[in-house]
Amino acid sequence: MLNLSDRYLDMINAEGRLVWQEATCYCERALIETNIGRSKSAIGPRLWARGFEAHQTEVAIGLAALNRMQAAGYPNYVRCKREAALLILCRDTFAFNL
Repeated sequence: MLNLSDRYLDMINAEGRLVWQEATCYCERALIETNIGRSKSAIGPRLWARGFEAHQTEVAIGLAALNRMQAAGYPNYVRCKREAALLILCRDTFAFNL
């Protein structure tokens, strides 16, 4: 009997990755993992309080801070090719008088 990961691999091979992602709600999991990563980068990777109630308070304060930052808005990211990004960086770093 195949376990779940083997069945997923068979499904990916037979029907493709996009079908598997839709069938397993993979995108929701990825969004949750991204949000957890953001919270850890903003708040920190661990809790500093000692007791469980203090842990709950620390998490509530951190999430309130994240919610305020999120309400202020996220920056707009633009994808560009690496070479173009390096040229822009060099142009902005070194001022040339032509």
